[in-house]
Amino acid sequence: MALCEMPGMYKEMNNSGLFGQDGPMNASEGLYSALVGVASGLELKATLRRIVTNAVYLADASYGALGVLDFDGKIQDFIHVGMPDEVSERIGNLPMGGGLLGELSVHPTPLRLAHINEHPASIGFPENHPPMTSFLGVPIRIRGEVFGNLYLTSKKGGEEFTEEDEKSVIAFATAAAVAIENARLYELATLKEKWQRAVSEIGTAVLSGGDSGEVLELIAERSRLLTGAAAALIALPDSTSSLTIEIVNIDRASTETVHRLRSWLGLPAPADSILKRSFSLGGSIIESECSIWNEVMTDSVEERVAAVALPLRTVDKVLGVLLLIWPKGSLIAASSVIDLVESFAGQAALTLVLAEAQQDNEDFAVLQDRDRIGRDLHDLVIQRVLLPACCSMDCCKTKGCHPWSVRK
Repeated sequence: MALCEMPGMYKEMNNSGLFGQDGPMNASEGLYSALVGVASGLELKATLRRIVTNAVYLADASYGALGVLDFDGKIQDFIHVGMPDEVSERIGNLPMGGGLLGELSVHPTPLRLAHINEHPASIGFPENHPPMTSFLGVPIRIRGEVFGNLYLTSKKGGEEFTEEDEKSVIAFATAAAVAIENARLYELATLKEKWQRAVSEIGTAVLSGGDSGEVLELIAERSRLLTGAAAALIALPDSTSSLTIEIVNIDRASTETVHRLRSWLGLPAPADSILKRSFSLGGSIIESECSIWNEVMTDSVEERVAAVALPLRTVDKVLGVLLLIWPKGSLIAASSVIDLVESFAGQAALTLVLAEAQQDNEDFAVLQDRDRIGRDLHDLVIQRVLLPACCSMDCCKTKGCHPWSVRK
């Protein structure tokens, strides 16, 4: 999105005198305005975009971007400002963290260059990428961990980024980290509420008489929707502890490859799969890039994916495994979110136990009814068989004859 296409936030700032016609009036006012702008909301993605946009104005850069890192230090989300949409579309795939962008991930310290090409880690630009000159990169740390890196390029007027620019952006990055943490806490609280509603919904389905298959389907669907996963699978063990895929729940907008997962329904999970490993371990497994099946069975289907396998377990037993799948590189495996999913899986397992107990009670009630009906039929048959004989004997005693003499 081009800067001229951004919402009218900065037009209002300019009208109020916070910004001059060509950028911040001075460093202190620019930093103050950037900090005010970045703290104006709690939605995480909007907060990240505001951070990039305010940083661009603060340093008077032509382009800016924020690379959000995954557990492996690779870029999993890339929010950029200053490049028109049509240019971005011509470039194609967003960067994954190679070259100079990856340098900050390996060495998370501020980096300022007069020209991008002068750094040995620079590998140039992809086709259709606009030329860029000066560079300023600053890591954003949250609780001591690097959340992502802020990249600014091509200071306006053909100048280099100054030491003052670097200090201002470092200070801004510190405040941005607080804004990001607040947004994450807000989204986490909202997500907790959604997970709790999902647990209540599953409990209601059990209490209303839903069978275990319906409950499993609901568990898979709600976990997929709340995590934004492309697919959710549930595998259950048989008497020999062999796992079988019982539920496959897929987002309709998923790729053709993901939709082929439906063909796995009813198949046993191989011993080397992430499903089997999670079941054997009795714990969660998080993979930002993995093969969830064995190579022999999936040559025509399998692609590398991000996945989280969570056991559906009670205190003393693993009832099955819930597997959530994302396209490779798109998994946001924040520990707090994973904790929520694990808690949900544990509560879902208890709900399954309740569903099985309820089903057992219903089956026992049916057996009791059958036993009662059997006893009633038995009594009725005995009565119908013996009653005529008893009546005949009574009649003979009255007439003074033997009952067998009547037939003669």
